[in-house]
Amino acid sequence: METLKKTILYIFILLSFQAYSQTTITIGSGSSTNTNTGYPAPYGNWYFGAKHQMLILASELGAQGMTAGDISSLAFKVATIEGTPLTDFTIKIKNTSSLTTLTTFETGLTTVYGPQTYTESNGWNAHTFSSPFYWDGTSNLLI
Repeated sequence: METLKKTILYIFILLSFQAYSQTTITIGSGSSTNTNTGYPAPYGNWYFGAKHQMLILASELGAQGMTAGDISSLAFKVATIEGTPLTDFTIKIKNTSSLTTLTTFETGLTTVYGPQTYTESNGWNAHTFSSPFYWDGTSNLLI
């Protein structure tokens, strides 16, 4: 039986408003899952040391009301855990004009979380960044 995982992206963002309010942005409908061997999967490790790239379009972020500002955390919703500890789990982000992910991994991403050992749990798995990442409000995000 294949283990299923949600690949819904959930972004918490701290915007640069005078009141320093926090806004939660959800990308994805939550209506589909992928298998533990399907990619991208934020906690997928079917092949040792697997890396995953996800591209979130500026149009998707804008449609959810997101504006330029600091992103302070990121969370992924897991439907069924795999339960294998991931060593050196790291999240990196980059503003990009790319409209698709490449077959090779891009360079120049900013490390915002990790590396550390991490084991996912059922439900939302939130990762608070060591320092916020500034989204310029017009670029796509490569994660």
